[in-house]
Amino acid sequence: MSFEVPAQGIAVPAAAADAAEKALETLQRCGVVQLLGGYELQSLDRFQQDGLKKLTEGLQEAPGSEAAA
Repeated sequence: MSFEVPAQGIAVPAAAADAAEKALETLQRCGVVQLLGGYELQSLDRFQQDGLKKLTEGLQEAPGSEAAA
């Protein structure tokens, strides 16, 4: 199976009225699609920072791990 990337790229504005149809068409044709404006960047950044904080806290509390003195 080969994929073709359209001249307009793989990006589909999430707020467009036909976003779902365009995204599905692009996904089927190219194998990948990027939804633009589908989330607030500040919220995504906060979510990622919270997840990283929880991950590092979990690693510090893991048995056998040594905390810096």
